[in-house]
Amino acid sequence: MIKNYLTSLKQEFSGYNTAKLMKDIMAGLTVCAVALPLALAFGVSSGATAAAGLVTAIIAGVVIAVLGGASFQISGPTGAMSAVLVGIVASYGLQGVFFACFAAGALLLLAGIFKLGRLISFIPMPVIMGFTSGIAIIIAMGQIDNLFGTASEGSSNLAKIASYARLGFHPNLQAVLIGLLVVVVMIVWPKKWGARVPGSLVGIILATVVSALFRMDSIATVGDIPRTLMLADRLDLGSLNLDILKNLISPIVTIAALGMIESLLCGASASRTKNEPFNADQELIAQGVGNILLPLFGGHCAHERSGEIRPADAPCERVPLRFPARLHVSARRRDGAPAACGTCRRFDGNGVAHERLGRHPLHFQPQAKIRHQPVPHHDARNGDL
Repeated sequence: MIKNYLTSLKQEFSGYNTAKLMKDIMAGLTVCAVALPLALAFGVSSGATAAAGLVTAIIAGVVIAVLGGASFQISGPTGAMSAVLVGIVASYGLQGVFFACFAAGALLLLAGIFKLGRLISFIPMPVIMGFTSGIAIIIAMGQIDNLFGTASEGSSNLAKIASYARLGFHPNLQAVLIGLLVVVVMIVWPKKWGARVPGSLVGIILATVVSALFRMDSIATVGDIPRTLMLADRLDLGSLNLDILKNLISPIVTIAALGMIESLLCGASASRTKNEPFNADQELIAQGVGNILLPLFGGHCAHERSGEIRPADAPCERVPLRFPARLHVSARRRDGAPAACGTCRRFDGNGVAHERLGRHPLHFQPQAKIRHQPVPHHDARNGDL
């Protein structure tokens, strides 16, 4: 396994020069621009802090990328994982999240060592799409308080929504206006500009400027950006015991399964698009090592983020992928590419259908053309044609 990793690393940097280095630097800056607002938002939505999300993005982005199974994988905190972590925070606190992340990383590491990466191909696509769609609904329900500036009580999203009947629903007008401003900017921001500067980053900058100019002091803020990678709130190995492990078995398995599904599915689909080999077992090892290290610094769980692959390729010829810059669950087909209302349909070598437009970036060619021949008359009485 180590030999294969070193061989792939050598192939990756074969013919590397200054021109490619500059393209990679531009790609890295673009991905950083996308990752910054996502990391802060997912850190808060997971029940931790914005600092935890930022540390997760930094460490995962370096460790998992170095050890990963392909050149196009970008890892960090995600919305799907945040929906799982927020429930753990409510029940067991941040130490529960750190321990669950640590144990899930150990499971992913073992899965990679025992070469279980191929198991992902046996999961039905409707199950995966239903799972990710449900995650999207959970995330949206969990952000009601943040968008409207309201307060709720309860350990689950449904309980929090039900508490509005008792506590009342009193939106903060300033919070609503700022939230709508960011949403509008992300919607109207031109796609050709989004390849260089993401609309989410522009929205955050504009909202910050507006709130400062008009002195919107009633809006909750993220807080100070951490000045160290070793956060004060991090995994305390001395506080672990068997009782905590027994209670967290289900969340640990959920985190490990989610990390495996998301990372390997995104990697497999991107591999077909780029026509580059993808080592699923090596990717599981990288995900495992990364998630073992993250709680020790104060970060939480991370895995591969397909939504950042496209911004990475914009200025960099070494990652020629075409994925949407935002995570739209309903706009993603089985192969991970954006859905398009094409005029025809083609099938790649894996039997995956691709709708095509005249300028659609995914131009898969059919393997063979099937000519329809007239069916000869068959006489059933004597078996002759």
